[in-house]
Parts: sequence; structure tokens; C-alpha cells
Amino acid sequence: MQLRAMVDPTRFFYYIAQKDHPIGSQSPFWTSPIPLRRNLAGLPPNSEQMPFISYGDYFTGARSFLSRNHFEAVINAAADVYHLEINPRDIEAICIFLAKHGEFYHPSRIEVNVRNRCLIFVLNVAISDTGLQFIQKEYQFLNHLNMSFPYSFLPRVYGQGEIGFHHGRPIRLFLAEWFEGFYEFHLFRRSTDNKTGIAVWDDIRGNYYLNDAQALKLYEQAAMILTCYYNVMTSEQISSWHHAAGDFVIRVDNENLEARLITVRNYTPLVKNIDNDLDSLFDALLIFFLNLSIRMRLDRIDGVGETAWCDDLAVKGTVAGFFQGLKYQVKAGLIPNDLVHGFRAYLWLFKVDDLLNWAAALVDRLHPNAPELKLIKSRLNEHVKNLHTILNRNNER
Repeated sequence: MQLRAMVDPTRFFYYIAQKDHPIGSQSPFWTSPIPLRRNLAGLPPNSEQMPFISYGDYFTGARSFLSRNHFEAVINAAADVYHLEINPRDIEAICIFLAKHGEFYHPSRIEVNVRNRCLIFVLNVAISDTGLQFIQKEYQFLNHLNMSFPYSFLPRVYGQGEIGFHHGRPIRLFLAEWFEGFYEFHLFRRSTDNKTGIAVWDDIRGNYYLNDAQALKLYEQAAMILTCYYNVMTSEQISSWHHAAGDFVIRVDNENLEARLITVRNYTPLVKNIDNDLDSLFDALLIFFLNLSIRMRLDRIDGVGETAWCDDLAVKGTVAGFFQGLKYQVKAGLIPNDLVHGFRAYLWLFKVDDLLNWAAALVDRLHPNAPELKLIKSRLNEHVKNLHTILNRNNER
């Protein structure tokens, strides 16, 4: 009787995005298939040949995972995030809000009602072939980076698992920290002058737009986070991140802006078999920096439209964030301050053509069918000149 009470399905409530869209077994959506992705580049929402996962499968699978082993993942998360010791009998209700249909995951916001408090987490759910391929490694990467670096820019994780269904197609899940008040953002095209700006997709206040100072801070924060987790000795870096996938989220309070990175699909060396002499370390760090400066400018209009290139302020923000990230590493005792000064001097030696040759070689390594390749090549000369100008201004201070 006690075990049945602990997994009592009446304590679970299901919603599409918000509480004004409840869903249950009597809803016509319950047996409908979950779209496998956003409508990206005109692809049909379910283009993979596979048995579909219904909304009912999704929510009952989430319920099964969360209640597994007497709510072990939920209890561990409550203790770590909220410093709250609870047991299964304390859990009054669990509300599962299906947040979005991403290219990789279909995340839900999890609200756990306990002792007159609402504890919030995120449940990442992999359904598509792409998501299933990444999710187990991502859990390991997040766990590894949170244990190896003294930062809090990535979500902490609290348990993973797999749920099977009668049709044989499983889903994979893991529970993680929810960044409250942080929202996805994307480039949009202004109708007045056809230039790009940044829209924040705020579920509470509604969408709003960043001014130039806020946008500059956004790119500075994003570049800082990625640099913080770069391993100078091994050239390991967080790779496969995309603005278009909503990998970064931000919280804005007037001019105060904070960013977080909510996913790590890969953490791999940028350069294989790197030597430990300074020249090799600096060369690898330069490749990381150039790659960062280029990719920071890429997004899709409204997250799903044409590939777009951000304004020049992204370059200024990236340079500032990169050196800020190195300062964080110095403060954490991961690298010596002399290394940062040495790399600044190393950069000072490069002329525009030198940087352009390095950047062009980097772009040549991209997959020939990469959708952003044509755009990058068309903007590369201008980008490197701008980057060189900003570096020179910094070095003259």
C-alpha cells in the first residue's frame, strides 16, 4: 500500500507550456504524436521513419522516471538545489509542463509542490534519433564539467534513465537544475530597416527586444562562459553549441544581464596531440578564439528561419568575454596570469592577413554542406578586419 501511494498517478498533473493548457488521458491530444522538432528550414515536424511517441507516452514516461526508486532523482535535486531534505510522502503534487519541441530534446519544466513550496527543475527528454544519440553523453559531460570547474554556468544533473513502450521505441531522460527567470533568445529582422536585433522569448512578460548595451553584454557573457570551460592544456572545449538551438538563455534586469549555457552536447579537444610548449598552447587557444568569434555571430531568424549573421557588436562582446573567461580561470587557479599576458602579446604579433589565413583555414575544416558555410565565407574578410581592430584597441590601453 505504501509503495502504491508513493507512485500514485493522481499526484501528477500535465500541461502544454502553461497551466491554462492542461492535458489528460481524455484529451484528444493524448494519443497524438509529439513533433520531433521545430519546423526548422521547412522540414516536416516528424520526418524520421520511426514509431511515434504520443503526448500520453511522453507524460506517462516522465511520471515513471520521476517516481522511480521512490522519487530518488527528485529528492537528490531538492537537497542539492534547495538544501531541502524531503521524503516521498512530502511530495504533494508534481506538475509537468512540456516546454518546447527542440531539435535535440523535448524539455519539461517540473514543479514539485512540497511543504508549501514549489521546487522547479527541468526534465530533458530525448525522443528523436538525434536526441537519443546525444543525451547519455551530455549527462556525462555536464556531470564531468560541474565536478571539474568551480563555476555555476551549467545546469547540475540528478539522474538519468530510459523508459520503454509497447511499440518498442524508448525515450531517454535526465533531471537537471532549472535556471529560473532565464529565457531563450534569437535574432529577428526589424521591419523598419531590415537589420537584425535580438528578441528574448519571455514566457511571463511576453517577447521583448534587447538594446545595444544589453546585446553587447549577452555576447560578452556567452563568450566568457565558453572560455571558462576551455582546457588550455588539452584544448578540450564545449563544441556543437548553437544559438539557433536555444543553447544559451539569459535573464535581464534593466542593464544587468546574466547568461547560462543549458546544454553540452560535446566536450572534445580542438587540436589533437597538442604539445605542452607555449607556442602550441597559444596556437590552439588562437584557434579556439577565432572559432568562438565566428560562431558567436550565427543564429537563425526567429530560431527557425534563414541563417543570419549578428551585428559587429558581437565581435566586441566576444573579445571582452574571452579575456574575462581567462581571468576567471586565473582566479580559479586553473592557469597562471602570465599565460594570459603572454597570449595578449602573441596576438599583438598578428597582422590582418595573418589572422585571415588562420580563420580561412579554420572555415575550410567545416563540412562542405554546412548551411552556414556560404554566409561565413561571404563575411569572413570583414569579420577578421573588425576583430583585428578591436584587438589592437585593447592592446593599446
